[in-house]
Amino acid sequence: MAWRGGPLHRFGSSDVDLLTFVNGGKGREIKPFSTILVPVSDLPKFDQPRLVSASRWDTKRNRDSGVVVGLSVALGVMCLSVFVLVGGILWYWNRKRKLRKGIMKEAAQKKGILIQTSNPDESFMADVSECLDKYKVFPVEELREATMDFDDGCVIEGSVYRGHIRGEVYAVKKMKWNAFEELKILQKVNHHSLVRLEGFCINAHDGNCYLVYEYVQNGSLHSWLHGGRNRSRGEELDWKRRLQIAVDVANGLQYIHQHTSPSVVHKDIKSSNILLDGSLRAKIANFGLARTGCNAVTTNILGTQGYLAPEYLQDGLVTDKMDVFAFGVVLLELVSGREAIGETGEMLWAEAERTLFQEGRKEEEYSCKEERFKGWVDEALVEQCGFSTESVGNVVSVARACLQRHFGRRPSMVDIVYMLCKADELYFDFSEDGLVPTGIMARVLYSFWWKPKRIAKFFKDQGVVGLPYKFLYGNFKEHAALEKESLSKPMPLSHNIIPRVAPLFQRIVQKYGKTSVVWLGTLPRVIIMDPEAIKAVLSNKNGQFEKSKTNALTKLLATGLAHLEGDKWATHRKILNPAFHLDKIKDMVPAFYASCKDLICKWDAIVDKHGGSYEVDVWPDFLNLTGDVISRTAFGSNYLEGRPIFELQSEQAYLLRKALSAPYFPGLEYLPTKDNRRRKELDKSIKALLKGIIEKKENAMKLDPEGSQNDLLGLLLESNLKESRESGGAKVMTPEELIEECKLFYFAGQETTNILLTWTMIVLSMHPEWQNRAREEVLKIFGKNKPDYEALTQLKTVTMILHEVLRLYPPVTFLNRGISKKTRLGGITFPAGVEVSLPTLFLHHDKELWGEDAGEFNPERFSGGISKAVKHPAAFLPFGGGPRICIGMNFGLTEAKLALSMILHKFWFELSPSYAHAPHTVIILRPQHGAQIILHKL
Repeated sequence: MAWRGGPLHRFGSSDVDLLTFVNGGKGREIKPFSTILVPVSDLPKFDQPRLVSASRWDTKRNRDSGVVVGLSVALGVMCLSVFVLVGGILWYWNRKRKLRKGIMKEAAQKKGILIQTSNPDESFMADVSECLDKYKVFPVEELREATMDFDDGCVIEGSVYRGHIRGEVYAVKKMKWNAFEELKILQKVNHHSLVRLEGFCINAHDGNCYLVYEYVQNGSLHSWLHGGRNRSRGEELDWKRRLQIAVDVANGLQYIHQHTSPSVVHKDIKSSNILLDGSLRAKIANFGLARTGCNAVTTNILGTQGYLAPEYLQDGLVTDKMDVFAFGVVLLELVSGREAIGETGEMLWAEAERTLFQEGRKEEEYSCKEERFKGWVDEALVEQCGFSTESVGNVVSVARACLQRHFGRRPSMVDIVYMLCKADELYFDFSEDGLVPTGIMARVLYSFWWKPKRIAKFFKDQGVVGLPYKFLYGNFKEHAALEKESLSKPMPLSHNIIPRVAPLFQRIVQKYGKTSVVWLGTLPRVIIMDPEAIKAVLSNKNGQFEKSKTNALTKLLATGLAHLEGDKWATHRKILNPAFHLDKIKDMVPAFYASCKDLICKWDAIVDKHGGSYEVDVWPDFLNLTGDVISRTAFGSNYLEGRPIFELQSEQAYLLRKALSAPYFPGLEYLPTKDNRRRKELDKSIKALLKGIIEKKENAMKLDPEGSQNDLLGLLLESNLKESRESGGAKVMTPEELIEECKLFYFAGQETTNILLTWTMIVLSMHPEWQNRAREEVLKIFGKNKPDYEALTQLKTVTMILHEVLRLYPPVTFLNRGISKKTRLGGITFPAGVEVSLPTLFLHHDKELWGEDAGEFNPERFSGGISKAVKHPAAFLPFGGGPRICIGMNFGLTEAKLALSMILHKFWFELSPSYAHAPHTVIILRPQHGAQIILHKL
């Protein structure tokens, strides 16, 4: 402690006095470790640096300044890099474009396309060179050859010719040097409702330009409505098709008006410029008068009388509303069936304005809407089942709005599409290709809620009901719960299998009747058990009942004849029929025998090895047997090459069964899962093997035409060749289609016969008395002789047993058909888009049709044939019915007779104690836990 100037700091004071004074005087006792104060004469000096405390804000500011500087530098570097990169890309692209343009110009000159820089049409030529990488350039010689030098016999209409180019059919439009605007517009548009440009050709010598379009095979709408077109199979344009045509055209016009920049005006919309494809969907054609931009004025009035808008005729005003006016005339043509200009010269829109659009008419003149349109609407529509007065009236209202005299009062094509949707709703069109509202949320609500509820009400009003629809799932949850319960345990040894195989359908039929509705997701399926209605569905005289859409994964297994419709199905059926004639099947019996003998020898060796009896799961053995039969009969001497296909196809079928046991949603087949990858690998391998076998067979047929027709593939190829000759030389069935038919051979021929033999062994084990009767018949007819076709036809008891097994255990338990257009069936109106379900299993067990013993095994009922066994022949459908009855029915029955006869000849059999009776449907009706049979050697 320093002390200066205190009272004791004077002359004569000792250190002791000073210490005593500073530390409290004499009265204070200083002890060890006490703190004392010591006075000093000078303050101590410390050489430590002075600490300056910096402000926290200043420190943060300095640090942030460094970050900002760093980011600025980094951002500058990045911007510079991006600038350099973009500049480099633009330079490279521009250089490549110039180089490509030069190459295209040179290629165009080589192909005979005139390109001159001094020509007035230089801009057109430049645009043509830009199109060379987008469209095909056809040599003029090729077009002349395709159209027989533009012969009049190839004329489609006007200057448009039909031509065959490189195996494909095209429409070739011949025109002078005025294609610039049309080609420029066609480069901009791409829509399914517009005819597609495939390529072009410019002839430098005669100054002609040729535009090559896709060929639209069903001609123009004008020819269907007014030209007396010869329609295949008597097909008519019913109201649904006409409404769909109107929507297609409206969508196409909406596209060119709203979604092109600048917008396009067609200027020549008329029924002859609306073409119909193979599905009778409309496409707008002929953009020869089309122009880009709106609100233009012209003095050159071009177009077709009867379709021209008033403002265009009077003032030359070109707007998109002139297309709207012409579309209104087309709508009137669709409704009335009359031409745009009548025989008296009166325009159709003027007649409609005079007769339909006139205000102030007395309502009592018409007792109903049908009477109001009776004298004006097309008579062909009024006579059709699908005619809807409300829907037609709505379309007429749309036409009236389109035909307003002042173009400003006409609706846009967006509004027109919406109004046509309302017409579609009044028509009750529920098909997948029908109209639905636009917008994602609207579509979702329409598809998953409003549409199913509307269909349910439509059926309820007719007395057809079922379990209520539940959002998104329908009745799937109930179906899954009941099926899970039924599959959890086997059933008693009984033939009453409906509660286990179809528990949901059984409950619905019991509660709501034989005509009721079940909801599989959002899809309504109406159960029908009336034999007359079933007969009408299967005969399908008017073509409104189609094969139901199946899981997309089934296409990898097989498509072929079973999945075709219409003319395509008829052509394939005609080609395949010769291969399945009885005389051809008779020639295949030795192949049947060879495969069956291999199985019998295998079983014989196993049974001998185990002392005269042995348990066998016959289902996989029969699967191998039927696969081997298909390999021998389909490929003849190449059957060893066909065996790998059988193995691959069997694995494909297994993967399909696995997929069908889980819920399916569209698009699942595209996910890169292990099973999906394997399915595609199998499909690729199967197609490659079949392609090789088909090519070998075709080469063998060229060398020995007669000796190569002793198997199914040879017969199929010969029939296809014969049909090709009759149709003008083109192959009727393509190589890809031949492969699909061979795949179908394998699956259908293998699975159905396999499962028939499996259930027959099980049932005869349950009924040994019938097993003995069948064996007695076989021994009596065959003795020790080798079976042949004539002897097989004498097996009456065996045939009765097979029919009874097919009745109790049909391979396919339900036949489903989609309805393509509104129709009436069994007193009920069915809208388009729903399905009908023909429950084969229920029909085969119906006591009203088969008697009180319908649930029992009694082959005797077939002693007088099928017609006397049941009250209505349409109630026995193990192979389907009508024109689409299974083409391989006789093939499968003959194979089954031979195999069963050879087994009965060698063994007697009984059910194993390990067998669990558990019928289950996955594609076909099969035993869930296998078919364990104890074989005993005779």
